[in-house]
Amino acid sequence: MLITQPKQCLAQITVWCTDNSLPENEENLAAIRKWWALLDGKTIVWEVFGANIGSTIPIIRESLVVKNPLIEDNLLCWRKQGLQNWNSIPVQHLVLDSSLQRLEIISSLQSGFVSKYRIKVLG
Repeated sequence: MLITQPKQCLAQITVWCTDNSLPENEENLAAIRKWWALLDGKTIVWEVFGANIGSTIPIIRESLVVKNPLIEDNLLCWRKQGLQNWNSIPVQHLVLDSSLQRLEIISSLQSGFVSKYRIKVLG
């Protein structure tokens, strides 16, 4: 009987916040930008949690092929495959879990409205 060691699950978390002045904050944003840009042409699941930041159940869940993803001026931008219009949301807080291929986004508008989003890579 062959006994194997269980695979260790090492989370690879990268965090970026708009109001963080630590030197690694910019490095973290660069890493998240790179990850997001590499999703061009990939299928993702886009989840919207609305104003309830603590919610674990999305109010919207959509599968789509993302095109031209980029992060610029605190905006997460992308196009849906086959459409010309750009989508964007202002980002305040980003948490990338590279091991799960998942990005959590906290967005805050000037009006004070806060939303939570999650992007998961399929495949």
